[in-house]
Amino acid sequence: MAKRKFNLTEEERQELLRAYRICKEAGTRTRYQAVRLYGEGYSEAEIEQISGCSRTSLMGWCRTYRADPSQGLVDKRAGGNRAKLSSLQIEELQQMVHPYTPKELYWLLGSSARI
Repeated sequence: MAKRKFNLTEEERQELLRAYRICKEAGTRTRYQAVRLYGEGYSEAEIEQISGCSRTSLMGWCRTYRADPSQGLVDKRAGGNRAKLSSLQIEELQQMVHPYTPKELYWLLGSSARI
């Protein structure tokens, strides 16, 4: 078996532990913990059991941490939804729908419209 090349210095270990303790987001906390445990010499199977992550995720997090120790493990997803309508279209739709009942809209738009 190949010798593990990913080892943490005491300073890196302390920094990951500090980041883990102050972090509020569960996913990021899991990444901090898993990378720290791997760098301390825990086996991959133990880390998978402790953190619930897969080996593939763990190895990816370790690569990411080596590339950018300060921000590599932080979740960078922006969030929000991918609206199909623009804000102008949504506003126009609300102005049209809110003053009328479904029955009134049916008669306004014609019988081809579905309720």
